[in-house]
Amino acid sequence: MKKRRKAIDCKLVGESKSSPGYFKYEITIEEKDGTIHKKPAYGKDMEDAIARLVWVEKSEKVGKNNFKLTILVMTWLTTIIVPSIVASIQKDPFWVIVSLITSVAIGFSLARINYYLHKK
Repeated sequence: MKKRRKAIDCKLVGESKSSPGYFKYEITIEEKDGTIHKKPAYGKDMEDAIARLVWVEKSEKVGKNNFKLTILVMTWLTTIIVPSIVASIQKDPFWVIVSLITSVAIGFSLARINYYLHKK
């Protein structure tokens, strides 16, 4: 069976001091490699606290990957825009074709590199 990340314990610590109606929980998490650590979570009940903790972790993970996506988009746009400007200045459609071929080649290469680096 595949090892998964899971919450193995959740304890009510007390009421939140800054937000009335919310409670503070201490969630013990077991990682895929077997390490165990505790994280605080806040919510109206235990289910809400765990859902909020998962949401925060997902948003942090997306934030880390956002930089890679920005670089990818900027590189791709540069390979399209620069040759198109040259083509409009020189009135030669050859540069438009070069920009399309280059953008497809870069996109394919980056997709293969990303697949290679993140395969499991």
